[in-house]
Amino acid sequence: MKQIAIKLGPGGSYPIYIGSNLLERLSELVNINQYSSVAVVSDSNVAPLWLKQIDVPEDCNREDIVIDAGETHKNVSSLEKIWGRLLAGGFDRKSLVINLGGGLVGDLGGFAAACYMRGIDFIQCPTTLLAQVDAAVGGKVGVNFGGAKNIVGSFAQPVAVIIDTLLLKTLPGRELRAGMAEVIKHALIAGGDYFNLVQNNIGRDILSCDLEALIEGSCKIKADIVNQDEKETGLRKVLNFGHTAGHAFEMLLVGQNNEPLLLHGEAVALGMLVEARISNLIGLLPQHELDVIVDLVNGAGFEITLQQQLAFSAVRRLMLKDKKNERGNIRWTLLKSIGDPVYDCEVNAESVRAGFESVGCF
Repeated sequence: MKQIAIKLGPGGSYPIYIGSNLLERLSELVNINQYSSVAVVSDSNVAPLWLKQIDVPEDCNREDIVIDAGETHKNVSSLEKIWGRLLAGGFDRKSLVINLGGGLVGDLGGFAAACYMRGIDFIQCPTTLLAQVDAAVGGKVGVNFGGAKNIVGSFAQPVAVIIDTLLLKTLPGRELRAGMAEVIKHALIAGGDYFNLVQNNIGRDILSCDLEALIEGSCKIKADIVNQDEKETGLRKVLNFGHTAGHAFEMLLVGQNNEPLLLHGEAVALGMLVEARISNLIGLLPQHELDVIVDLVNGAGFEITLQQQLAFSAVRRLMLKDKKNERGNIRWTLLKSIGDPVYDCEVNAESVRAGFESVGCF
């Protein structure tokens, strides 16, 4: 088992545990007996597979809360369901929430815990590769609202993040590949040895890769950044590479019942291609490094098909809702080179349009 520390100052530090079969050791890793009640929040995909594996003392007041799977359920209605169950179950300030699921469950359950009685403890137990390398680490929690991604939320840190690599064995192949997008993002903003590790693993069967090394490397990169800038006032913005364009793809490319056609990681993969191209067009990123990035993303095997053409005006309207913007100006995180990101960049509309056109968007 590997352990990484998030160090946020007095009272704000917590561990990230990485290993196999860790769900069964949860009570060993975290003192569950100190809590009056425990709620396990999961979704309808994960709960049948792993909910009963959560190790909670038999005499503990336990409540299992299962929400519907899918991005359309990352909303205020699902929050109300969680809060209603906590209230009806008599949960007090000494209660604990355990979030068992992907990024949706972690963001939703974490935000519910952060608000209930002005904040109760929670643990993140991510079940997808994307959540294990990114979403569960760093304390961003929230929900979608008004057609904008994660626009309502807060910074709330868990008491622990427990990354059980065994859970990845039941993950569909498409979900596994989508998780590699955040791995690639960390490699592009950090460069160095981690970039070489990721580059050497791209194209391989993901379950045959050195997953613990990839997960540990991503978590260390994110932990180092979060330790320096918890509330995203500066440096932490580099973690948004690929996300300004990516969130536009994710929220605009929808099917029946407004369910996104792209997984979050797939949208971020497209977003990285767009933002790398923009970086090149405005003179930041050399052409040979753009070519390396395009080969790396394309080599990961993402199942991305743009089934709809988007209007540039719609894309721009969506991006204007991005949380990083200031005074009505879209702020981009771009690359000067692999391992050298820059944030708070303003880009002319022509370069933005050309970046999207490079992936066949319009």
